[in-house]
Amino acid sequence: MLLPSLVHLFLYIGNSAVSNFLTPCGLSRGLAQISLYFFVNNIAVIVARLTVGRLIVYLSKKTCILLGVLLSAGGTALIAVARNMPLMLLSAVLMGLGLTAAAQLLQAQVMLTTPSEHRGVASTVFTFMGDIGTGAGAALWGALSAGAGYTVTYLLAGASTLAGGVFHGAYWKRNRG
Repeated sequence: MLLPSLVHLFLYIGNSAVSNFLTPCGLSRGLAQISLYFFVNNIAVIVARLTVGRLIVYLSKKTCILLGVLLSAGGTALIAVARNMPLMLLSAVLMGLGLTAAAQLLQAQVMLTTPSEHRGVASTVFTFMGDIGTGAGAALWGALSAGAGYTVTYLLAGASTLAGGVFHGAYWKRNRG
């Protein structure tokens, strides 16, 4: 339960840069229609929720989670260099697909590996780690963006998301076989 929850923590630390600072970032870059990002992102979230269950028939859960982490990290880092709406919307798709796939499969993994009498606590811990990531990330990225700017903020937010992949690898190494 702890390692998948740590992956979730790092996913949401990275995602908090998007949810909290994308609008001012986009406006500072002259992207008046930056709110379209969230519309496209939500469409990608819906697509991911409807297809991830089918995808694990063809790819392992481990692979799908890793792909989700990579897509989410890439989508976050892409914002660092995006100066036009097509790149921002590509980021929205990558983030929507990646974050949703990874979080959904990580939560399923927590539930499948936790005894039934402890699933309520496990679910709470998993969700709480995402909440901590969102709050801590907002404070971290707010301070960083004020001092270093949005490019550095989104590159480091992408790296933070990628750090979740390290915990993902540790989890699968520990639980293989």
